[in-house]
Amino acid sequence: MKKINFYEGYKGEEIPRKFEYMGKEVIVKDIISSGYMGSTDPENPTDRFFEVRGDDEKIYRIFYISNIEEWIILERT
Repeated sequence: MKKINFYEGYKGEEIPRKFEYMGKEVIVKDIISSGYMGSTDPENPTDRFFEVRGDDEKIYRIFYISNIEEWIILERT
């Protein structure tokens, strides 16, 4: 399981605040975009994604894959 801390709203885990990537803590500076994938019904999304800028100025993509209940973090290059 990935270490990701979220601001939790009424729908649960809503906005990532910080996460661990390659053994280093990254604080989320900006949310660039977010949304749902795999479903056209936002009330029953299949997967979620966030594109964020970290305090290290790098851009990351954070995905929640519902069928394996796992978060995946990728650095955008």
